[in-house]
Amino acid sequence: MNKKNILSIMLCLLSFASVTGAEVWETNKPGTADIKEGFSVSRSRLGLYVPKSFGGRKANEDRNTFTLELKNRVRFTHYNGDVELTGLANKMQFDYKTDIIDVQVFRSKTLCLSSSYCLDCQKDECARTMVIVGYGQTKADDYTYAGNHFVKSESKYFKTAVDHWMKENLMLRGEFRFGKSEQGTISENAMSMSVGLGGYINHRLTWSGDYVYSKVDTFKARNLIVGRLAYTLCGGLKLNFEAGSFLNGYAQFGSNMTEMGLVTMEPVKRYRDSLPSLFEKLKDDKFGYYNASIEYEILF
Repeated sequence: MNKKNILSIMLCLLSFASVTGAEVWETNKPGTADIKEGFSVSRSRLGLYVPKSFGGRKANEDRNTFTLELKNRVRFTHYNGDVELTGLANKMQFDYKTDIIDVQVFRSKTLCLSSSYCLDCQKDECARTMVIVGYGQTKADDYTYAGNHFVKSESKYFKTAVDHWMKENLMLRGEFRFGKSEQGTISENAMSMSVGLGGYINHRLTWSGDYVYSKVDTFKARNLIVGRLAYTLCGGLKLNFEAGSFLNGYAQFGSNMTEMGLVTMEPVKRYRDSLPSLFEKLKDDKFGYYNASIEYEILF
């Protein structure tokens, strides 16, 4: 038996040993409004996918995430990211952290596929429509680029999200956020909304896709398309992959990879020439990003 097979078996045994009574497909949901009872940790790698005309300019982020869910009602999420943007001659690096608390305020039930192996002979009661409300805050540290000092930035917002199972295997998703984005002398209202679909490909693999609209008061409205896949290897061990496309330039609010828009709000308004040339390239161009992560979840 080779080393790869031994490692895979060890990971599966570790995962199964720590999951208390949950089948593998119970640990994956395509929506965000379903709150369980347990905790998870994950490590993510995010990066931009840009045209060759960008000449080697790029951005990468390493992110650590911790999530705690209690009583099937309350969820706390904390993540911190380390972002590095590489231009033709210089690099720009900044750190940020995000805290989100969600509370489920509505949950209706219906019959759905059983979590047992006899899927054709048994059905379980599960949630049909779920609604959460929440509050989030992102804080980015000050940083220095090419001799220029940029001050701290912050985004605060309220949100509501709805997941509704239209069929046993097809979910309608929606989310709305509103709040403020601030940096230095700049303080502006911000909002975003998304709508999409999600479902199961099989009991281990879930998918979702969303259209996102983002607007900060005096900045241009931005449009994004985002797709996600989540695969449960065994027990609580999962692989997640997300790919998104900014259709008309980078955003400052409401999605992954928008932190680089948040930390440059004041420079864009006051002294654009001090920013990396990457931002001028991303200003109105179409480009993509990816987010690959490994997650470990334990249910109570």
